Amino acid sequence: MSTPWRLALALMATGALAPFEARATPSTLLSIDFVWSGTTGSGALGSSSIQVSALEPETLTLDLVLDIESLGLHLLSVSALFDTDLENELNLTGVQTLPWTDPTGTRHFDAHGYVSSQESEADREGQIFGLRGLSRGLVPINTTLTFARMVFVTNPSRVRNDGADLVSGFFFLPEDKALYFEIDSYHESEIAFGSASVDVIPEPASFLLLALGIGGLALAARRG
Repeated sequence: MSTPWRLALALMATGALAPFEARATPSTLLSIDFVWSGTTGSGALGSSSIQVSALEPETLTLDLVLDIESLGLHLLSVSALFDTDLENELNLTGVQTLPWTDPTGTRHFDAHGYVSSQESEADREGQIFGLRGLSRGLVPINTTLTFARMVFVTNPSRVRNDGADLVSGFFFLPEDKALYFEIDSYHESEIAFGSASVDVIPEPASFLLLALGIGGLALAARRG
């Protein structure tokens, strides 16, 4: 555990890092979502699902986005798993956490890196453990921010249309957590975790085969 992170946890135990702000309590305090933000292919960006080629490798950029409600966020450690179906569809090439400051320059959420990562194997999903962020003053509230960014290269022959390929969660326990401050102590946030998927773009040859198949069925029906 890094020195700044250890110090922050110690200060949080005393409430020293949290200036009091009166805030209403929402039903869900934090949503953690995935958004595809970059590709070398032709897949559409801006959502948690992207289509990729089954013939050529593509480089994909995935953002981990936080939707923070009115109680704010003082500390976050969250992890992600990829290739959860053990198909080795994605190779991880880069991870970073990103600092955030609001337009007024008064609210901050500092990036503190991540603990470890591991590529997927035949019997184990890929892992990105302990993506960390921390606010030492006025916290982000009622805002959406990009907290982390991951870069993958696809294995085109292994990509399947099989649902979620990446999931977020508290997989690095006991350190993974999300904390907010209310009145005189820190509390764990109610969280909605997100997922992301990579699917195959139907290639022109597939459309041709489908058309030929339909044409053949139609011809057979007429002859019958």
